[in-house]
Amino acid sequence: LQPHLGLISLIAVLERRGHEGILFDPKVPVAQGQWELDGRLYRRMAEHILSKNPDAVGMTSLGCNFICTAKVAGYLRQARPELPILLGGPHATVLDQAILSRFPQFDAIARHEAEHTIVPLVEEAASRNFWKIPGVTFRVNNTVWANGGEPLIEELDELPIPAYHAYPVEELQLRSLRVDAGRGCPFQCTFCSTATFFGRKYRLKSAKRLVSELDFLHERYGMSDFALSHDLFTVNKHKVREFCDAVESRGYTWKCSARMDCVDDALLERMAAAGCRSIYYGIEAGSARMQKISKKHLDLGLFNPRLDTTQRAGMSVTVSFITGRSEEHTSELQSHHDL
Repeated sequence: LQPHLGLISLIAVLERRGHEGILFDPKVPVAQGQWELDGRLYRRMAEHILSKNPDAVGMTSLGCNFICTAKVAGYLRQARPELPILLGGPHATVLDQAILSRFPQFDAIARHEAEHTIVPLVEEAASRNFWKIPGVTFRVNNTVWANGGEPLIEELDELPIPAYHAYPVEELQLRSLRVDAGRGCPFQCTFCSTATFFGRKYRLKSAKRLVSELDFLHERYGMSDFALSHDLFTVNKHKVREFCDAVESRGYTWKCSARMDCVDDALLERMAAAGCRSIYYGIEAGSARMQKISKKHLDLGLFNPRLDTTQRAGMSVTVSFITGRSEEHTSELQSHHDL
């Protein structure tokens, strides 16, 4: 259970412009035993949303939970046909026109990052006048239109601190929090939606801004352990060292994601000294052939040396592999174990 970083960022932007945003995470009542995982779950979710009497509803979706998103939106549409229903997230960004063509319960899709578009989207939701909002796909009668532009937040430091207060952090007694450290990845792995959604421009919050967020969460919730959310935190080693210098004296612990060819022994030791306790390495393919096909292009010879250095520095390691791709030979499945 963690607040959705994209949604609490959008709520903070809306609040800065005088709007009210309510965050609803259905996992919370399920985890607390208030809701059953039964045939009424999606209807129950829609009823709960409607009980807040919203002026507009914004939803986000990954591919894995799009059925849930579409069904809940459908029940909302049945109950209140005039209610504006907006959609965003990776799944909607990639399949915007197909979704609006096949699912009439959605009125508009905000593609890519929506901090620059959420306010006009909400303010024009009732009129459905989305023509001048960049990066938005919408429906007029039975025709789907897609405005140009791929909104990208150049200066992440200019965003307000996400609205953690919209989530029951204290009620759930969370002991660690996810923090949006940056966005974008310059690599071209074919299996990943990050480059499509956040773009290939690597962006990291400044060390000063990032540490100020950690300090805020420490003061507000007593939090000292954090998961830095960025698909590839260590692309710019200089910026990582700046963060390490800024955070080391705080006594916080943190974890991040990295590629094995975007760290070295010295950087790993510096990160560990600054409180890093865990690194997630995306390996994805255990054979050179699949590395090439997926455009991961990782030197597998780095696997054991980087693993050894990371663990010797006192950090735990998680590695990920993708199996079952149509191009993968059965014999290559063993390569994951051989590493």
